[in-house]
Amino acid sequence: MAQTTIAIVADCDDTLAPDTTAQLLELCGVDSRNFFREHAAPRVKEGWDPSLAYMQGMIDLARNEGPLASLTQTRIKELAKQLEFYPGVPECFTSIKDDIERDARFRAAGVRVEFTSYRAASRNCCGQARLRMPFPTSGGATSRMTRTG
Repeated sequence: MAQTTIAIVADCDDTLAPDTTAQLLELCGVDSRNFFREHAAPRVKEGWDPSLAYMQGMIDLARNEGPLASLTQTRIKELAKQLEFYPGVPECFTSIKDDIERDARFRAAGVRVEFTSYRAASRNCCGQARLRMPFPTSGGATSRMTRTG
């Protein structure tokens, strides 16, 4: 069976938008520079992977009524609507989709395009943000590609 779906897969952080973790922290009232200096850097110096170091720092700030205690998936989706993307990113998705839909050869072959992220957190953020193309909230092109090889 012919494949008729074009999957565009991207990571939101540093691909579509500058440092979404720092943006999220700032939107929650946490100074991102201080956060990385005080919560992540000491762990990295101890040998932690940088991503795990900042994630543990975020967990620490979510405990005991910390500044991230109210950070739920719903709140992340609300905050995602305020994310700043690199110039041209929102328009890019619309342009790609429009180009595929306008081309008679693609229409005749039943070709369609899907946009997704390989990380669930990125799908949640990018899917709720001001992008004109919705990202699937689960599964999407990524899971189909994994199952079919």
